[in-house]
Amino acid sequence: MSQQEGGMDGQNVPPMAFPFDPRLVFPVGAMPPFPMPWDLAMNAAPKSKGSNARNAKTMPVNLPPGMDHVNSIPLGGSDRKSKDYSIAIKGRERLHNDYNQNFVDTGARPQNFIRDTDEEKRFREYPKLKRLLKLKREIITKRATPARYIKADLRNFDWDSLQVLFDVVLINPPWQRQLRHFGKFGWTGEDLIEYLPIDKIVEPKSFCFIWCDVYSLEEAKNCLKYWGYRRCEDICWLKTNNSWTVDEKQNGRNRMMSFDAIEPPAILHKTTEHCLMGLRGLIRRNEEGYLVHSNLDTDVIIAEEINPKRVLEMELQFNPDVSNLNAEMDSHLISINPKPAEIFDIIDRFCLGRRKLEIFGNDDSIRDGWITLSPALSDTKYNAEEYKTWTDGNVCWPEIQNYKGGRLMGTSEEIELLRPKSPTKEDGKTSIEHRD
Repeated sequence: MSQQEGGMDGQNVPPMAFPFDPRLVFPVGAMPPFPMPWDLAMNAAPKSKGSNARNAKTMPVNLPPGMDHVNSIPLGGSDRKSKDYSIAIKGRERLHNDYNQNFVDTGARPQNFIRDTDEEKRFREYPKLKRLLKLKREIITKRATPARYIKADLRNFDWDSLQVLFDVVLINPPWQRQLRHFGKFGWTGEDLIEYLPIDKIVEPKSFCFIWCDVYSLEEAKNCLKYWGYRRCEDICWLKTNNSWTVDEKQNGRNRMMSFDAIEPPAILHKTTEHCLMGLRGLIRRNEEGYLVHSNLDTDVIIAEEINPKRVLEMELQFNPDVSNLNAEMDSHLISINPKPAEIFDIIDRFCLGRRKLEIFGNDDSIRDGWITLSPALSDTKYNAEEYKTWTDGNVCWPEIQNYKGGRLMGTSEEIELLRPKSPTKEDGKTSIEHRD
């Protein structure tokens, strides 16, 4: 006799429904990997000794802009129920601080709401570091050479014309990309290796910083390795979009930002870029404080990304009818992806060498203390002999307090007392006397 599904006598008998209790299924301390009623999940978790009412207190949270602190729902007439924006804990409701949901609703990225990102606010509660920052800035400003820049097509540039060896090189390559109106242009890792002889223009002990995104990360690593650098740091840029315009067609206070100009058209895009730091030669921070310094900065930069509408406008204004299309396209790619200026401050505070070269900069990135070399510049202002006289010699701060002379920036006794220092080794053990 054939056996039918659900019963032994040919009858479809539904399975018995038992009430689900996670305490019978999961071991002590384990939580179910799927959504379930909060009170049931909490009952399944072990209770610590001394559990009392104070453990049930809710912690204050910061809500994204546009969230009502009373009802915990978006302002602007949203018809969503409050349960979408709160979670229940033992019969109570706590405001749910969900920046990802806020991004879906408004287009504002979660990193927009990170506080105290600018330099002036960062050290308000750290008076010693604030004082250190002020002292460092004074020396950097007074010892910085006047800005110099060279407009050139780097595929045909005579690198011997620089006539100096640099302590720091910062590279912002116009990585190859597909443009919606012109096709594929830009530089690959092989192009950088072929046309940029970085290993020939730097000191034996030097630093190289190179910008890349997630798609060009491996190519950037290969370039550093080819030039003789070992990667020792990754500075991450979190891109904010506070200044992006909203779609005027939408009504209400929570108007969605317009993503129509982004290429390719999508809401979810990579919002980080990386600046890889390479080290050349044997440099120990605790032994060579004359070259590497203050330990004042972190490896994260939070700064605004260019508005995609502005990028689209620049692309529409681009004229492809030029004699050197590759150089003009390089200039265009550099202009539509400017990098945060904070990277210069990080390098200036970190490295005390005074010969610094930026490759693939633009008019906005020209600054004192640096030579900018790029096809995206408007003019050239560089004299090799003059620059050598500014950066030759063994004098430094405080013996000399201007830009004329000396390979190194210099420091002061107060800076050395204030700055965090790396641990030193004593008798095979690490000393904690100067721990960061």
